[in-house]
Parts: sequence; C-alpha cells; structure tokens
Amino acid sequence: MKNLLRLLALAFGFCLLGPAAVSAAQPTSIRAILITASNAKAESDPRLKAYENELQRNLVFSSFRFVNEGSASVPANGRSTLQLADGHSLELEVEKGAGVRVRVVWTHRGAAMMSTSLPLKSGSPAVLVRRGGKDDNVPVILVFAR
Repeated sequence: MKNLLRLLALAFGFCLLGPAAVSAAQPTSIRAILITASNAKAESDPRLKAYENELQRNLVFSSFRFVNEGSASVPANGRSTLQLADGHSLELEVEKGAGVRVRVVWTHRGAAMMSTSLPLKSGSPAVLVRRGGKDDNVPVILVFAR
C-alpha cells in the first residue's frame, strides 16, 4: 500500500510539472536562410517572397538574393553547428529560460562575424546582418525556431 501511495504521489508530481518539464528536455530545431543583400536594383527572389516586406522594412538595401538554407537540431543543454554556403556557419546554443532564446556565434571561413543572443518566436525570423565596406553582396541570415 505504501508503494502504491508513493507511486501515485510521484505520478501526481509529474502531472503538476506538465508539458513544460517534458519540452525542456526536447531539442530545439533551428532553421537559417543565407541571403545576399545589395543596393543594386534587381528582381525580387521568389524564394524570399514571404520575407521581402520584413527585409525591406528593416534593412536599407534594394535587393535580396537567396543563397542557401540549412537547419540543425540543438539538444537541451547542448550545442550544434549549422553550416551554410561560402564558409558561413552558426554555432548555436539554446539558453535556459522562458520561450526560445538562442546564443549564436556567426563565423565566415573561421573568422568571427557576430556573437549574440536572440529571442526567437515561432514563425518570426531574427535577422543577422554584418555590413562591410561595400554595399554589394552583404551577407544576411534569417534565423527561425521551429
């Protein structure tokens, strides 16, 4: 009888923790799209149609071209690397807390481009951009949590 009571108490405790405790241990799927931005007038890339307004509103470039995309599964309390074209990569680490917050280190051919922490909302991308001296083919990365 004591064992049954302990088992019921344990089961009740897990019910109180709910889905938050279960989802905390789940890996987070991260998707990234590498884009080049330019001030040269060009046709819109149809693969970026869903993000065109957001890009135009937040960045001062005239055109955007899709380069490639990738995804990675980041384990709870772990890291993962997402490789993109032309030597671009993102080192990803999910941070503890409410919602999805990801620590991102962006490198290009081994050189650090940016290190930041991003709150990610489902379906809404975070935009990473690193401007150089020229306004042609500036790399932009859209980062999403799934």
